[in-house]
Amino acid sequence: AAISSFWTLPASSEDPMTSPLIVGNVGGVYSHLTSFAFLLAGVYADLLIVRIFLSLGYMGLIIQGFTGFPFWGQYLSEPHFIGVDTIVWSGLGLYVQLSSCVRLLLDKVHI
Repeated sequence: AAISSFWTLPASSEDPMTSPLIVGNVGGVYSHLTSFAFLLAGVYADLLIVRIFLSLGYMGLIIQGFTGFPFWGQYLSEPHFIGVDTIVWSGLGLYVQLSSCVRLLLDKVHI
């Protein structure tokens, strides 16, 4: 009985600082792939490779925004919604990273 009350959501009248621990759901596949791309961006020292992995991470955030941040085992959130702010900010970050990637690639091309 103690375990079942441990995992329940607190009533609205309870103080959130004294309520039991609430464990969130596991993120979906897109979330894990996005996190892995950002992790790989920190592993390498070559600036071009870092920019490529950061671009992949921002693409993953855009996909998550369009799919509504689904949980593990889902490909779309239920009920479905779109994270407009995530899409806008990630699109801006993707533009910055991809434009830097293009500049780095053009600098490596020998004339």
